[in-house]
Amino acid sequence: MLKTPLHEEHLLLKARMVDFAGYDMPVLYSGIRDEYTAVRNNCGIFDISHMAPILISGKNPEDLTGFLNYLTCRDVANLESGKVQYNAITSEQGGLLDDITIYKINDLKYILLANSSNAQKVIRHLNKWKEEKFASVQIEPYKDYVLMALQGKNSEMELKKILTSGDADFQDLFFYEFTLFKNHNHPYFLSRTGYTGEDGFEILLPEKEGIELWKKLISNGVAPCGLGSRDTLRMEVFYPLYGNELSETRTPIESSIDWIVSSKKEYLGKKNIFHSPPGKKVTGFIMSAKGALPRSHFPAENASGEIIGEVTSGGFSFLWDRGFGMAFLNKEYLKDGQKIYIDIRGKKNEALVQIKSPYKGSIKRRKK
Repeated sequence: MLKTPLHEEHLLLKARMVDFAGYDMPVLYSGIRDEYTAVRNNCGIFDISHMAPILISGKNPEDLTGFLNYLTCRDVANLESGKVQYNAITSEQGGLLDDITIYKINDLKYILLANSSNAQKVIRHLNKWKEEKFASVQIEPYKDYVLMALQGKNSEMELKKILTSGDADFQDLFFYEFTLFKNHNHPYFLSRTGYTGEDGFEILLPEKEGIELWKKLISNGVAPCGLGSRDTLRMEVFYPLYGNELSETRTPIESSIDWIVSSKKEYLGKKNIFHSPPGKKVTGFIMSAKGALPRSHFPAENASGEIIGEVTSGGFSFLWDRGFGMAFLNKEYLKDGQKIYIDIRGKKNEALVQIKSPYKGSIKRRKK
């Protein structure tokens, strides 16, 4: 089993470890509720070093944007330096190879961040199209790094205790913006991003510096958090997860990330994505009564007992004090307040469809 550079730190903190995408990762430390509460009310820190940053560079800006635009469904051409873009790599069949974030350093350098479970698949895919169509592009996966997510409304305050403007200029960043750490030959970033619905940062550093920053944040009282609380946090804002809501068998439109799908540019799988309207899409739901706990793959039914889809992610919400989740449903049921029924061990339990999460969070967005 693979280990991140922070593995020994997790063991020292007596984390409960589990296999996640081939990595030995912490699922919890003090407890899922405590860690969840720390992020919602203060801040917490997650090891996300299992994810895969990849440096994409070249000598020709047109070749670089052409490469990225051909392989992803969202237009990269207008992305500004210092900005981050949520995007997805599509297959020739229109399915999702991976959902990614792209960091534009300048016209000649980008960082692409892939999910751990898809890292090798993504790298093979990038190299295949480099060889076939974009020979001038350079693809360099990062090595010996730490990637962490500091999340919660007090994240900036905690970072200010440790980092200064001499390290990185981060105080003026808004959501989906980043800055590079100074005094590094290789690009390492601090970005105002995350997957919890709260303000926070994702931080990429060389291994030694990353471990030192992790230890300083922990010693200052920042709560270490595991995969358990992270999953609840992302579900409460209806953020999709690869392997649950997102997969190669679903298009971005079926996965309800159609807001990133371009109809103007040309890219792999476009014809199949727009070939016909989807019969099913991903949506959120909240159980009507307390005590009913939905899980992935539980059937979703209508009032007549007909199967209309299935749960893709499910669990218990500390925010709403009841079961909730996300489901892949027939499109005619995609209406706010629509009653559906989740089959939980043979019993029908009413739930209400929620197209968007009612939770607003503390994300620091730039005013339009």
